[in-house]
Amino acid sequence: MPPAPQPPTAPPAQIAGIRVADRVRTVGPVGIHEGRDALGLAVRIYVGREDALGGPDGARAFLDAVGRAARAQHQSLVPFTTGGREAGFVYAVAKDTGARTVDELIGRGGALAVERAVAIAVEVAGALTALEEAGTRHGDLTPRRIQLPGRGQVAVRPPRVLP
Repeated sequence: MPPAPQPPTAPPAQIAGIRVADRVRTVGPVGIHEGRDALGLAVRIYVGREDALGGPDGARAFLDAVGRAARAQHQSLVPFTTGGREAGFVYAVAKDTGARTVDELIGRGGALAVERAVAIAVEVAGALTALEEAGTRHGDLTPRRIQLPGRGQVAVRPPRVLP
């Protein structure tokens, strides 16, 4: 039985011009952090030590998955914008809408109206189709990964990039 992945090491305060802030969550050896790009825009930076990802081969697999996800194009899919290696870390950067999520909306107001639920489902299905066409799958679709940035808008956070 392989050893359980260790929590990610804290990344430096800045990677590739992204100011790294609080960790939002952890997925295996990768920490997902809030951040700000050079223009001050909100991003999420997925970052892990190269050695914790299994060395060069694991880092390459991570970046290959990011590349496949970045090729997916859909109006409701929050894209990865860049990724790479720096100072022993491997990273990927995605836009962040900062919007409330479906689970937050339901937690506050209960069930969604049928029309709204169907509209969200249609957008999510389109985003999943775009990912499939790009040669990847989401792998982590939950109500907390679906954001509602504005009236009639749906944003699906990027897919899982680790096996």
